[in-house]
Amino acid sequence: MQAEHVFEGHTGRIFSIALCTLADGRKVAASASHDRTVRLWCLTTFQHIRTLTYTDFVWRVFIVINPSTGKPYIVAYVSTEDKIQVSDLETGETVEIFYGRLLFSGSIPLFRQPVIINAVGDEDISFIDVSNGEVLRVLHGGFEKVFRAVVSHSTSPILVFTTWNAQNRRSTIQTYDLADQVGAYKGYRVGLGDSCDAGLTTKWDQMSHSHLSESGRSEPDEVNVSHITDRSKLKLLFEGDSRDGVTSLVITLTSTPLIVSGHYDFVVRLWSIETKQLLMSLEGHSDYVGSVAAWKGREPIIVSGSTDGTVKAWNSQTGSVVATGEGHNRDAWAVAVTTGPRPLIVSGSFDRTVRVWDINPILADLNWARRKGFLLFLQRSGFLASPATAVKIADPHHQQLDLHHQNNSLLTPSTAKVFEEEALCRIVASFL
Repeated sequence: MQAEHVFEGHTGRIFSIALCTLADGRKVAASASHDRTVRLWCLTTFQHIRTLTYTDFVWRVFIVINPSTGKPYIVAYVSTEDKIQVSDLETGETVEIFYGRLLFSGSIPLFRQPVIINAVGDEDISFIDVSNGEVLRVLHGGFEKVFRAVVSHSTSPILVFTTWNAQNRRSTIQTYDLADQVGAYKGYRVGLGDSCDAGLTTKWDQMSHSHLSESGRSEPDEVNVSHITDRSKLKLLFEGDSRDGVTSLVITLTSTPLIVSGHYDFVVRLWSIETKQLLMSLEGHSDYVGSVAAWKGREPIIVSGSTDGTVKAWNSQTGSVVATGEGHNRDAWAVAVTTGPRPLIVSGSFDRTVRVWDINPILADLNWARRKGFLLFLQRSGFLASPATAVKIADPHHQQLDLHHQNNSLLTPSTAKVFEEEALCRIVASFL
């Protein structure tokens, strides 16, 4: 896998990559760096857009879009100050500043607007409206120090998070069932005088100051709190230590979602979000896995970046490596994948570069392999071909495979679809 483009300009290590598609169709990448900046790059024209400067190095960055206005925001985490800074992507101006530990920012099923998921101290997890800074939800009680969190996009959403206990060097992946909260806060806006629909409440002065923003608005007297008293909602997926601890986390958007985690023991692990069981361990890196990402498509792909300097694309169904990107000369610590029919992998490295990788030829190969298998099945089942005549199937690498068909013509990737459709019509007709 070769890099399609290399962005240069950072003067420090790159820790995080975020992607989005703007209303005008442009794909944009944001890279967060130790040089105290977030740089914005256009993946359509391969041009630098602008640079946002911060008071210290930026450990994580997200891009969120307000669905009501279409306005995009940069959410950056300055970890040394526990500061979360929200900026207008189009102007670079700071919109809001919060304090806490940024776990995630984006859209989740519980709320209409994109949120910030924020860790408060070592125990609480809060959900904050990106657009106006309101605290929408707080999970209180019993969490260890949380470092990353994601929420499944399903009718029964599940919070998946990682923790780290420095005293006993315990690293975990845990889940918390949020299904009973769906719809409970529909239309509920903290601080506007609305009553709570469900859950417990606590006075504002009992909450951590980490909820406070610098907007100058008066803060609410009450916020909604869920005390984690039902421990059955809290499930432990993984428990390890500094040798195999968790570095990164993502949930796939496939019809059967998977939890994907990167680890210090060089392994990418895939978990069932339904059964909470380990499904597969992807082994192939020779050093820490720093970041993982996933692409939703006909051929579901998992992407990982490692301190061995490589970016790998995996077939999540078979666990095999389908491509390896080499080019970074230091840790490839951040990876992300664009959405849409023509995905791009974007990686950020300690070598101070951002690389863009085109995986579409890989996806074409996977798709053709799947179609060849399907055609073989149809031929052997008697739906596709007459056994008396032969036809050659040529794949993109000109490897040929014998199949029977009533025509003696050559079957190529461009004509295979016609024969597939013909065969499917015969299958349907056979059941009528």
